[in-house]
Amino acid sequence: MKVWERVVEARLRKVVEICEQQYGFMPRKSTTDAIFALRILMEKYRDGQKELHCVFVDLEKAYDRVPREELWYCMRKSGVAEKYVRVVQDMYERSRTVVRCAVGQTEEFNVEVGLHQGSALSPFLFAIVMDQLSEEVRQESPWTMMFADDIVICSESREQVEENLERWRFALERRGMKVSRSKTEYMCVNEREGSGTVRLQGEEVKKVQEFKYLGSTVQSNGECGKEVKKRVQAGWNGWRKVSGVLCDQKISARIKGKVYRTVVRPAMLYGLETVSLRKRQESELEVAELKMLRFSLGVTRLDRIRNEYIRGTAHVGRLGDKVRETRLRWFGHVQRRERPGRLAVINGTMNSAVYQKILKDNVRPSVCDLKLKRTWVLQQDNDPKHTSKSTSEWLKKNKMKTLEWPSQSPDLNPIEMLWHDLKKVVHARKPSNVAELQQFCKDEWAKIPPQRCNRLIASYRKHLIAVVAAKGGPTSY
Repeated sequence: MKVWERVVEARLRKVVEICEQQYGFMPRKSTTDAIFALRILMEKYRDGQKELHCVFVDLEKAYDRVPREELWYCMRKSGVAEKYVRVVQDMYERSRTVVRCAVGQTEEFNVEVGLHQGSALSPFLFAIVMDQLSEEVRQESPWTMMFADDIVICSESREQVEENLERWRFALERRGMKVSRSKTEYMCVNEREGSGTVRLQGEEVKKVQEFKYLGSTVQSNGECGKEVKKRVQAGWNGWRKVSGVLCDQKISARIKGKVYRTVVRPAMLYGLETVSLRKRQESELEVAELKMLRFSLGVTRLDRIRNEYIRGTAHVGRLGDKVRETRLRWFGHVQRRERPGRLAVINGTMNSAVYQKILKDNVRPSVCDLKLKRTWVLQQDNDPKHTSKSTSEWLKKNKMKTLEWPSQSPDLNPIEMLWHDLKKVVHARKPSNVAELQQFCKDEWAKIPPQRCNRLIASYRKHLIAVVAAKGGPTSY
């Protein structure tokens, strides 16, 4: 049956397009993406000294509450062919179950609501339902993010997030779902005095300073100390589960190291790709790991055996290096996505202050992460905000060397060609207002094929050679 469900799921995914706000059970998406999006949004608002209001919505028994008629309606509205709707209906026809407990087993009874538990098809069917139910109320990611039935609603004001929460409640509950009043929680980032709280149908939503989102603890003050402690605790819990193997003196250190890397380390590393660890916090993780390894190998501090020898015996590298490795692996996963990425619309005007903030938030951290030496040079064109007095002083203060840029020199960055493509097609559609302009830009940006991006990058070397050979003259590019 599961094989047949997988076949049906694969065919449904070809015709149904789920919104970008849904991260659960979607290809090339994971909990890491949603956690990172939330953390980076909170970080930017803290840096800008602005409030960010987040409501974490929990649905009561979400899978068990989906009305079957609502499921058929959502499938048809999503463009699923009628033959596949009937296939799924056949799976749910005359479904029966029993309840087994300590005193015995009940008689069989019909189940006429909800999705099948343990079904390979149920997660995608639920995603279809949530996609249709939230069509009129969801905002762009990261202002609205969903991971199956875990929903995050963000806004710049408490009144707005309260209004959005009520709209979500109405949209879900009128179609058979139920928002949990006890588990839905509210958190305010960079809170000022008198921010108040959020109410749902007159009932006050629980206000928290931290929330466990998709297994990763996020704190309103931006710290990650509690998340590090949770990772240490999760590591010890995993270690205790397999301590019978790890503490068995008859098992070789190599096998113990393999069991440790398979069971314990993933629990300690979960979600750390999205966290900026301080040296003290990284040290806290490594100290806990070394304790586990010493217990596993039957070694104490009194034996005066160096940590490097312990790691080498168990074939376990430094945890800090592994964190950086997983971070790079996830970055590569993001870079390999098929689309050129979501187009972000920035409200306001780009000026020298905004440009300097971009340099501070992006260029400087990249230089540190890549461990570039003092010989690195920043390349920028002669845009007025790049050459302004305040920007020049900022660059000098931060000891950033810039490459001399002759006037009227061509900008050969591949992104410039994508901007050209975008301007051309949007101009042809003739938007009549700003809202249409933004929507047209997003629509056309999403249509850019990955092959176009790959060709631009592959031809970059030819562009440079042609410009040098022309000695200031025009080129075919």
